[in-house]
Amino acid sequence: MSGGGYYQFSFGEPSNTHGSSHGKMPLGKAPYPHDQHNSRQRVQHACEPCRRKKSRCDGARPTCKTCRTAQRECHYGEGKREKTKKRLNEFNELEARNKQYEEYLRELLPLADDDKRKQIEISLKENPRRSSSLGTHSPSTSQSAMTQRGHHSSRSEKGKSASISVYEGDSDSHSSDDGYYAHEEEHMKVAEGGHIARLKGGLASMDSSVDRVMDDINTTHVNIPSGFMGKISDVCWISFLFHYLEHGEEASDIHDATGGITNPDLPLYFEQSKVGSYYVDDQDISVGGSPVNHFAIPPRILADRLIASYFESCQPLCPLVDRKEFIREYDRLYLEQDAQRRPWGWLAMLNLVFALGQTFEDLAGSVQIEDCTTHVEYFTRARILGALDGGLVFRVGTLIQVQVMGLASLYLLATKQANRAWNANGLAIRLAHGLGLHLRNETNTLSAHKREMRNRTWYALSYLETLLAMVTGRPPSIKLSDCNAPIPQSIRYELLNSYPSTDAPVDPYFLAVAKMNLIFEGVCTDLYAPLHGADKGSWKTLKRVIEDYLRKVEAWKASLPEYLRFEKSDLVDETSRQRNDLFLRYTHTNMIILRPTLCHETTLARQTPEMRNFITTHADVCVQHAVLNIQKLAGPPLTVVERLSTIPWWCFLYYLTSSEATILTEVIFQTTGMKPANDQQIQEYLTVAREGFRWLFSLSDANLAGRRCCAMLARILRLLARRLGNYNASLEREFGEAIERDIRESISEPTLEEWVTHGPLDFRNRYPA
Repeated sequence: MSGGGYYQFSFGEPSNTHGSSHGKMPLGKAPYPHDQHNSRQRVQHACEPCRRKKSRCDGARPTCKTCRTAQRECHYGEGKREKTKKRLNEFNELEARNKQYEEYLRELLPLADDDKRKQIEISLKENPRRSSSLGTHSPSTSQSAMTQRGHHSSRSEKGKSASISVYEGDSDSHSSDDGYYAHEEEHMKVAEGGHIARLKGGLASMDSSVDRVMDDINTTHVNIPSGFMGKISDVCWISFLFHYLEHGEEASDIHDATGGITNPDLPLYFEQSKVGSYYVDDQDISVGGSPVNHFAIPPRILADRLIASYFESCQPLCPLVDRKEFIREYDRLYLEQDAQRRPWGWLAMLNLVFALGQTFEDLAGSVQIEDCTTHVEYFTRARILGALDGGLVFRVGTLIQVQVMGLASLYLLATKQANRAWNANGLAIRLAHGLGLHLRNETNTLSAHKREMRNRTWYALSYLETLLAMVTGRPPSIKLSDCNAPIPQSIRYELLNSYPSTDAPVDPYFLAVAKMNLIFEGVCTDLYAPLHGADKGSWKTLKRVIEDYLRKVEAWKASLPEYLRFEKSDLVDETSRQRNDLFLRYTHTNMIILRPTLCHETTLARQTPEMRNFITTHADVCVQHAVLNIQKLAGPPLTVVERLSTIPWWCFLYYLTSSEATILTEVIFQTTGMKPANDQQIQEYLTVAREGFRWLFSLSDANLAGRRCCAMLARILRLLARRLGNYNASLEREFGEAIERDIRESISEPTLEEWVTHGPLDFRNRYPA
């Protein structure tokens, strides 16, 4: 019988000519070839039911005779040829991967230090292309080896015992399968630390393309309050600039350590703790002195102003508050003056709205009312009222608790406490998941208005999560593929009695944000994933991924409605904030996608002319997007206050410093001979960098994070000015004098060096006594 790749013989009654004394055919004797009753033709592929039951199968399709007689379902599995071909493809893929890694190792040799060079040489000697098994076979020899592995028994045992079953790829016989996958696992083990030690004896544990943390984030010896900052964060890029400017050519070698792809994961190797951060997570936000009266409320004239600031600057982009219900409760509070009788959750929301409004007023430099309460005090009241209630982890939250937690995250982000904002929004998202806000709600007991508020809350949290993922360089915790909550309607009509309308379309702004969040999620996964991102592969793979996401971003831009088009970005109207938010997201996402192309001549020299042209062209595009960002934030004709009123002011520092770092990286490469220089470009880039620098100074007089950021950028620009002398002495003198003039006009005591890690102002924007 034949079944599923086993060769078996059917033994009938022997004839007298065989001379058997036992009435049966002796073991190992084949039936007489001319005995038509005892012999039959081999069936190449038996059906699965017959193979399992070891029944005779005639191989008829779609239903064999045996299955038809037994009245059972008949189906056929993969044949031996398909399985052999599949395994051959997998084998060839491993072979190609091994070859690629060996090429990377050979490219790394001239760049490695003595210890690593010895390790690489030993690895190459221990794995000389795996001549006996992996790496030296041509496709034909690989196929021969695979075939020999599958058919060795039939060839070597030909003419011997006819009762031997020979494996030919049947799925019931796992010995060869297990051996094959065990062989694969031997070379693809996940090493301790989270990265793959590929090809034992090859890259092993020194795989430099895998992300790693080089800082001791938080122990008894070291404390980095802002926490880990990933490769797309501005802190990472600033760290790289410091390292390069202070170490020069040594940093250049490190910057190209992946064997060809110079990309934003490399600043992870530069210790953040030695550079500092402008974020103020190190600041104590408690209010000392007299006890805080958490039921206190400001004068009505001040409260009206702060609430107006919040709803004008925050609500259009992050609509966490039900404005109609909030204003109703607010009017009642000031009419009855009975704060102690109001729900604590609503009072916490009120104080967070006050805190955000006051933070914006401070940043914009508005005229202060005498004896004005600070934003820190408002936030402290909200905390006492349960804004960051740790007890929520023991129960399912309510909608207002989710909204309050989201507002707390927005406040912490606006005051540049990035890690604290990340933690708060993470808890808000978990509470939202617990309420099912990420899904469409069709409960009959909820009104259309309440369902709409659930949708708005979810998309506001999603907005914050993506923004915080950009700021911190950490992976977003929301997977939009797991969400189907409806896109909110336009909030421009939220005070109308008809809101929300059953037939109103979704808001194009929130739809555009959701689409861009999805693109960003894909970029994080496909381009920058710690283990298998395209920035760790070949330039051919990276080019394909970059081009794919650039097309997606341009398609996203083309889908925007007319009133959100960037061509109207200088027009000030009720949609200015939404339009400018989309503009900044568009340019910044392009920068993130294109950052791997910011590389120097050592990398370019190893590429084909076509690839070299792709890299240089798209590096210019990346820098141009950074220039557009700074021009949007710092350029005329709007004043500082007007500009802040039309942008997402809670994250302007991130957009500005990321753009400055991108521009200065390109200037450094051109002026230090690491890539061809373009005098006109260099002058333009330095002018734009100074423009952003001066605009930042104008916002930093009473802003701790801004002053820290100014100090860090000033230090970078000073180091850059000194290095310009090797490129152009007159440019060094001109730029250096301009930078020193900018610093003298904008920074007062204490000294610049003290601001790098310790700001001269406390968190409440006051100089120490």
